[in-house]
Amino acid sequence: MNLNCEIEVWSDVEHFKQIYTGFSLLHRSGFLTLKQVIPSEACKDMTRPKRWTDYKFFNAKVILNDGISIVYDVHDWNWIDEEILSGVDFYFKRSFDSNYVSNLTEGSKVFPLGLNYPVSTTHKDTFKLQRSRLYSGKAKIKAIAKGLGLDRFGYGETEGLDNLEAMPDFKADPKVLFMAKAWSPESIEDKKQKEVVEAINEARANCVRILRAEFRDRFYGGLARDDYSLSNFADCVLPDSSLSNKRNYLDILKGFPICVATTGLNNSNGWKLAEYVALSKAIITEPLFFQVPGDFAKERNYLEFSTPEDLVKAAFRLFEDKNLCLDIMINNYRYYQAYLRPDSLILNTLAVVFANCDLFA
Repeated sequence: MNLNCEIEVWSDVEHFKQIYTGFSLLHRSGFLTLKQVIPSEACKDMTRPKRWTDYKFFNAKVILNDGISIVYDVHDWNWIDEEILSGVDFYFKRSFDSNYVSNLTEGSKVFPLGLNYPVSTTHKDTFKLQRSRLYSGKAKIKAIAKGLGLDRFGYGETEGLDNLEAMPDFKADPKVLFMAKAWSPESIEDKKQKEVVEAINEARANCVRILRAEFRDRFYGGLARDDYSLSNFADCVLPDSSLSNKRNYLDILKGFPICVATTGLNNSNGWKLAEYVALSKAIITEPLFFQVPGDFAKERNYLEFSTPEDLVKAAFRLFEDKNLCLDIMINNYRYYQAYLRPDSLILNTLAVVFANCDLFA
């Protein structure tokens, strides 16, 4: 069976690392043959990219065997451009809202993509090397070094696959981690969105306060230490600004079996949630708004909380019930292998395509 894939790349935004990595790994394994196309327009005006405002930067189009068209939409909101949807055969949406999708004219084409997080290949990757065209200056040099798999110049992949997966640590002492960021609402023009961000910030700060008070040396965390957090949540910040550096954060994360996640912007399932699953953690999270593939569920893969008091109760459950804690860790390890690991995630989307059309007729 020959499976040829052509992926059109407009952006190297962090949200897409998981998608690119999945296809690269499947190409490397021989499961498919991948071709990457970067339109010349994508390489223009690189010094002022619109990657946080232009919706096309969060959509990647893939063509299978010159016939079947697929879009991977990794934006954190639930909205779907129906013009884009009408032009493809299959549409995989990160923030999949079944109620919203059911009201779309062509909603039957839309399927849940899954949890999203930045994760990259660590081997020499020609596709990553090609995407260095999307950068300029020092960023381009760094992108080339990463594409070549060079680490000796300090350009190694902090978010490399080998640094972002682990089996459950059954011997770890029960302790809980919550590190988060407070978003400055000053740069947000929409009043309603600004109020949402302020509420997220307050909720995260209150989580830090109550966890510190209840668990003391069995808790570690706080808000990233920046000017906004120091001005508004000085009692909640981390002791050192370097601790929220991604490499340092991942090193700290690996030592904590119980981890807390909060809802991201636009009610999204945040990157931390996916990272916790990949590292086989026992998870406590705010209610999830969006559907993911497989059997990812409350009391199976995570405990749920809506208030700081609920959070403390959930943490005590995991401290006191070792079997529950281990079961959640094991279930997340299994879920990661079956649904979240980048090649598994892409393979599952292709399975949906195979089940819904005769690709090789």
